[in-house]
Amino acid sequence: MIDITVKNIEKKFFTEKILEDVSLELKSGERVGLLGENGTGKTTIFKIIMGIETIDAGQVFIRKNIKIGILWQMPLDYGSLTVEAVLLNAFKDVESIKKKLKNIEKEMEDKGQLDDVLLKKYGELQTKYEVLGGYDVEEKMSKICSGLGFSEELLKREYYKLSGGEKSRVELGKILLEEPEVLLLDEPTNHLDIETTEWLENYISNFKGGVLIISHDRYFLDKVVTKIFEIKNKKIEIYHGNYSDYINEREIRHENMLKMYNQQKRKIKQLEAAAKRFREWGSRADNEDMFVKAKAVERRIEKMDKIDKPILDTKSISVDFKKEERSGKDVLRIKDYNLSIENKILVNNIELKIIYGERAVLLGGNGTGKSTLIKEIIKSNLNENDYIKVGSRVKIGYMEQDIKFSENKQSIIDTLRKSHPMPEGDARGYLAKFKFFSDDVFKNVDKLSGGEKVRLKLAILMKEDINFLILDEPTNHIDIKTREILEDALKEFRGSLLFISHDRFFINKLANKIIEIENKEIKIYKGNYQYYQNQKIKERDIKETISQKNIKKPIVKNINKSKPNNKFKKKFLEEEIEQIEKQLELLQEEIKVNQSNYQNLVGLVQEEKSLELKLEQKMDEWIEIE
Repeated sequence: MIDITVKNIEKKFFTEKILEDVSLELKSGERVGLLGENGTGKTTIFKIIMGIETIDAGQVFIRKNIKIGILWQMPLDYGSLTVEAVLLNAFKDVESIKKKLKNIEKEMEDKGQLDDVLLKKYGELQTKYEVLGGYDVEEKMSKICSGLGFSEELLKREYYKLSGGEKSRVELGKILLEEPEVLLLDEPTNHLDIETTEWLENYISNFKGGVLIISHDRYFLDKVVTKIFEIKNKKIEIYHGNYSDYINEREIRHENMLKMYNQQKRKIKQLEAAAKRFREWGSRADNEDMFVKAKAVERRIEKMDKIDKPILDTKSISVDFKKEERSGKDVLRIKDYNLSIENKILVNNIELKIIYGERAVLLGGNGTGKSTLIKEIIKSNLNENDYIKVGSRVKIGYMEQDIKFSENKQSIIDTLRKSHPMPEGDARGYLAKFKFFSDDVFKNVDKLSGGEKVRLKLAILMKEDINFLILDEPTNHIDIKTREILEDALKEFRGSLLFISHDRFFINKLANKIIEIENKEIKIYKGNYQYYQNQKIKERDIKETISQKNIKKPIVKNINKSKPNNKFKKKFLEEEIEQIEKQLELLQEEIKVNQSNYQNLVGLVQEEKSLELKLEQKMDEWIEIE
């Protein structure tokens, strides 16, 4: 079933054409990634689907009465509502019925006697409340809050006091609780830690409706999507499979197109040579027929559908970090250090060493103290302490998560030249390698996007005398192409590296050491992300084995102590319980089929309640025997 169709649309902003002859379809059950460099119109397509942006040509079709849930990069504003209240907004209809039920209860209480009209109305509302899942609200809330890591403390906080990342997570939670039939997600993994991202991957993989995802998280795309729409040259190109399949297919298509282009180029040269010969022969023999033949060949060339030379995306930054003398063997040593903030211990008794050439990533859930630890390392470099020691000849380069420049009103080119004096022409040429072209270089730094700030900061760092690079979430806000550029630059960096990232693809490509903060302790894994993941699976399996062994022992004892007559009764009850559960399953399937038939639904729901009560009684009897 097709949920969304976009057909031959065109979109302009003023005179600039952003999208041209774009067509796409999203079917139920499809999970599609929408890719393209920053500024190519990905979010614009979401706005067109939602009716926020108009189109200059083409058509958009949305399946009738379909419920769409959309996550924007910039979260909505819920003012002083608590996080819990924002999440409960997903159940507006249920909460409205609940309020009506309470009003009827109060009205009957005030009257002091039963009222048939009110009782009938109460029964109808109660049935509707159950059909809408009113009794499941708590369970649904628990599932989403657990998956997205919402603590009790966070649920009570007012929305306006949250960070941007926390707001995005709450907005995502609210959308998932609304249970839409289609999900449009714009950078859903931004601000999520790895554990929460993995939970979201599992959720989306089991989602029954259509999903269209804008994401620069390559690992996430590999796990989740089954199709790719790539915006290129203002059009959509479609690829089947996940992100890795897309990369392979894109290279194959490029090779085939290059082959066709070269074949056509050779054919055109042959035809041009033939036309030239006909003209020469016509001139020598004064033969008009030769000129006619030459014109026929030239017309044939004109009528050919010319193939543009295919260009595979090339990385635009081709510069290396400035070569600096290497540091001593011990780059960083932390010993017997308790990391705390506002008298709250984040990590106990840190023992950590980074030696020259290591590329270490710092992992851990949100709020575990990763950025705080990085900041303490930077401070210790300026003011040495007894617990954190930076090694000899170590020169640190630091890229913070929230990048700031000393002069906000300064232009890009002036910011670079202030850090590294050079002629304007050289500065413009250098900045062009970081995708700052022509008048872009005169833009004030306070007007830059997150991705532009990362590129400018990287341009400055690559000119500095550094041999220990510390990066806090460097891939936030940058597109896949720029991430690949950053990866290549960092792979060529000859010093030591310590970074925080939730981009598992980026981590796997760069890290040879994993430092994990878990349960206020530091754990070290000497390998890349794939090695770390395998070790975590082994640890989990060992814990589960131990847990199962501990659980089995008391069960065996209880069975041995059971009396013979109780054993028989228990077996009989278990058979009864199984029978009732099967009846409930069949009944629940029938309820789903009759969702639109209210009269049938009332009877089925009442029968369901009766069976549930019977099941509860039998379970109580079974527990007493146990």
